Amino acid sequence: MEKITLDIEKMKTPEAAHRYLRDALNFPKYYGENLDALNDCLGDIDKPLLVKIPKALKSKKYLGEYGERIIEVFLFAEEENLMLKIEVK
Repeated sequence: MEKITLDIEKMKTPEAAHRYLRDALNFPKYYGENLDALNDCLGDIDKPLLVKIPKALKSKKYLGEYGERIIEVFLFAEEENLMLKIEVK
């Protein structure tokens, strides 16, 4: 199983977060850089993948409420895609 720990230092704005996620998770170039596109691309993952997300992503230093929404998208996608495992620590 591939493992990725997200570097939240690269996720201080929603725009930067989506660019980073696109690159870190090898999303296609047409990735829409929004929460709906994130959910769609996470649903398309077809190899076992563990994504570790620091819970600090929800802090005001990083993305605050938007970070919380990103985490919710990851957790929802985990329920829908058996190839995806999410750890929030």
